[in-house]
Amino acid sequence: MREMHVSLLVTTTLLDLSELSKQLGCEPSPGSHDKGASRVGRQPFHQTIWRLDSSAPSSASLMKHCESISSRLPAEEFCRPGRLPQDAKIYLDIAIFFNDANCTVQFPIECMEFLRNYNAEMEVSCYPSERLE
Repeated sequence: MREMHVSLLVTTTLLDLSELSKQLGCEPSPGSHDKGASRVGRQPFHQTIWRLDSSAPSSASLMKHCESISSRLPAEEFCRPGRLPQDAKIYLDIAIFFNDANCTVQFPIECMEFLRNYNAEMEVSCYPSERLE
C-alpha cells in the first residue's frame, strides 16, 4: 500500500509569503515558510518556501494530484509574465509513503506536461512507513 502527498513549491529570497501570495493570487498551504523564520534546533530558513498542496486524497494517482493543483492555480495564471521573482525555483514535491517491499510510481506523460507547463522541476522522496494498513 502507498500514500502520496504532492505539492507545488516556489522558493525565493526576494519576496516573503504575503508578497508572493499576492503576486500569485493564491494563499499558500500550511508548511510554507518566510525567509528568516526560525526552526527548532536549526538555522532560520534562508529562503521563502511557498507551497500549494494537492487536495486529492493521498491514495489518488499522481495525475489526480496534478489536476488538483492545476484547478486551484492554473499554469496560465501561474506563469504569467511578472508573477514570479527572478530567482524563483519551482518544483513539484512528491512524498511517497509505502509499506511494501519496494515502491514503484508511474509518471504519465500528462504529468510531464504539467511540469513543462509550470516550468517546474520534480523532487520525489520515498519513505518506508509502518503506519499504512
